[in-house]
Amino acid sequence: MIGCAKMFDDMGLQAGQNALLLLNAVDALTHGEEMISIRSKALTQRVIRPVDDGEKLFYRLFAAVLVPAALAVFGLLRAAKRRKEAAR
Repeated sequence: MIGCAKMFDDMGLQAGQNALLLLNAVDALTHGEEMISIRSKALTQRVIRPVDDGEKLFYRLFAAVLVPAALAVFGLLRAAKRRKEAAR
């Protein structure tokens, strides 16, 4: 029996084992008791680390300049190779 739905809001799921309780309750209601015994892996909270300004600049330049430049060089090399093969 679950007393209150507030235990499943964002703050409640982070406290204790409420997230695991919710997942087990959903499994029990949808798949029966055998699914509860299968869930042995605990949930892990993955936090995205803050990125400093230098890293942001690098990734922006990489995505906006280096990747298109590499594709352009690849295209030029391929076109030159195809022209060379066609000239034979």
